[in-house]
Amino acid sequence: MKQNTFWQFTVLLLLFLLASCGNKTQNTEETGRAGQVQQRNLVQIMELQPSTFTKQLAGNGKLMALQKAGLRFRISGEIEQLPVSNGLRIAPGQLIAALNDTEYSHRLQQARLGLQRAQLELHDVLIGMGFTPGDSLSVPPDKMELAKIRSGYTNASLDFATAQRNLNDCRLIAPFAGVVANIAQKVHEQTGGQAFCTLIDDSKFEVVFQLMENELKEVQKGNEVKVLPYASDAVYAGHIVEINPVVDNNGLVKVKALVNNTGQLMEGMNVRVLVEKEVPKQYVVPKSAVVLRDNWEVLFKVTNGKAYWNYVQTVHENSSSYAVIPHPEKSTATLNPGDTIIVSGNLNLAHESEITF
Repeated sequence: MKQNTFWQFTVLLLLFLLASCGNKTQNTEETGRAGQVQQRNLVQIMELQPSTFTKQLAGNGKLMALQKAGLRFRISGEIEQLPVSNGLRIAPGQLIAALNDTEYSHRLQQARLGLQRAQLELHDVLIGMGFTPGDSLSVPPDKMELAKIRSGYTNASLDFATAQRNLNDCRLIAPFAGVVANIAQKVHEQTGGQAFCTLIDDSKFEVVFQLMENELKEVQKGNEVKVLPYASDAVYAGHIVEINPVVDNNGLVKVKALVNNTGQLMEGMNVRVLVEKEVPKQYVVPKSAVVLRDNWEVLFKVTNGKAYWNYVQTVHENSSSYAVIPHPEKSTATLNPGDTIIVSGNLNLAHESEITF
């Protein structure tokens, strides 16, 4: 009985061991198959065809309004009215600020009275010279000028004109349409000799940027540009209006462009300027398609589900793309219309890596 029990136990143990070995073999096979699937790299591809490449020359600049003026009162006084504020858009002839004009109105009245007294005195002088005051045409110009000086009429006229101008200068008026900026004073404060505000015509801006002298052959007056403010993602269209005919010590040339403000451009804003030129019949690929292998630029071409190195040379570059050619120092490098090129998922690929897409 004990012997039978021993053999039954032995048989069960052998069956258990055989089952365990079978499960391990199955798990190993499944793991191996999973590893083979994982070795296929997921990529994105494109078909290579000749197309037009947009070449970009880039420079940095600062926007400057075509028309800008620092406005100031010609006289001193207490600010009585201030109907505008910084950032407000105003029309030509609109009131920006006004001073208390009580004193200047009084001076004008005094000057008017002084002019009237001088007119009476002028009549007396002309009569004394033998002329009829009411008949000014009968008085020779030199005699009339002498009579005005003797009577004080000339000085009184100047005083009246000055008083009238000072009264008018109590009102600061916009000379052109624009946006008000840099107001630093408030009502009841005294004005000084400094600028009261800045008026900016922000309908158009000019921007000066620099290009390398070897890039000048690519640009000329009238070329279109793109202006990209660093403060936003907006793009504004402009054109080149001036190329300064001087190369500085760093080999740079100043170029000026004009841009219409169709959005939120502001005086002094820092921008990036792109000059674009189209180059036809180029192999254009995204920048992500070109990677480095052993310090050589490489594109991966797809053949029969595998990725193969193909040495290339970039001949043009813009913000998003390269124009490439087969590398002239690599005899095996080729690029042909219809080639399938990997554009994403290529960073860790090796030559002849299996891929899927």
